[in-house]
Amino acid sequence: MSKFSINKIEGNGNVFGDNSIISNQFILPNDKKNMLNKEEVIRLEAQEFMEYEFPKSWSYSSQQFEFIEKLRYRLNDFKTDENRSIFLDEVKNSVNQSLNSYKIEDRNIEHYGYVTTQRVLFFVEQEIELLPQIVHPNKNESKKFIRNSVFVSYSHLDKAWLDDLKRHFKPLIRDGNIDFWDDSRIEPSQKWKKEIEVAINRAKVAILLISADFFASDFIDSDELPKLLKAAEEDGTILLNIFLKPCVFQKSRISEFQGMNFPSNPVMKMSELEKEELWTNLVSQVMKHLSDEPA
Repeated sequence: MSKFSINKIEGNGNVFGDNSIISNQFILPNDKKNMLNKEEVIRLEAQEFMEYEFPKSWSYSSQQFEFIEKLRYRLNDFKTDENRSIFLDEVKNSVNQSLNSYKIEDRNIEHYGYVTTQRVLFFVEQEIELLPQIVHPNKNESKKFIRNSVFVSYSHLDKAWLDDLKRHFKPLIRDGNIDFWDDSRIEPSQKWKKEIEVAINRAKVAILLISADFFASDFIDSDELPKLLKAAEEDGTILLNIFLKPCVFQKSRISEFQGMNFPSNPVMKMSELEKEELWTNLVSQVMKHLSDEPA
């Protein structure tokens, strides 16, 4: 997993101001007699994380997303982009080694574990893309994000509608065919505003569940909507409006964007059949936009 060999470290401590601590059982370079430098400590932390959290085998489809969520949660322990990028680089090295092991063992490349590990590598690289100025220090590029996920903006008073439409995305989520994000994915102790910002920055498609409660939300109005509108204007993020209940919509900032249904025929007025047809059409539109190549 690394150039380091195994030796026991006695004691523990925080070397560089993050929440990270080297456990008593982990590793120290053979040729180092002095204190580890910052990068070595972070890479040891990443090795330990992979040892305990990276599945030795893939037994069910959502396991890859569980690992990615653990990875994102662990990244919160590091307080700078530089430290996070070093940690991610070591994680990426480890995932690549796992991929290589399939080839070394002459397994069928269509093997489920091989394909799933490739997917994990994609999501790890996506996390790295959030830190381009650190991971690629020789490139003076503006910060760009890979947009390939779905973001849902909604009022919590309308959560029942979110749960209802999400049923239609569940098979795609379970099989790893779509990265579908709503705020239920925020883990306890995570910085929720930061998580929402990152999710918006990843979104190629945003679903807006529109109602009077949606427009009444101060957070949606001041935080989510400006970022979504900027993403639509600058990066081509697709905004799909779903009208849940009657509301004043015509003079809103999102009135120019595509609606999946007419404001005069909100979801709450639909029959069960009409509603199911709307959700089915929504899934089709989302998958179409996700599969479109960027211009």
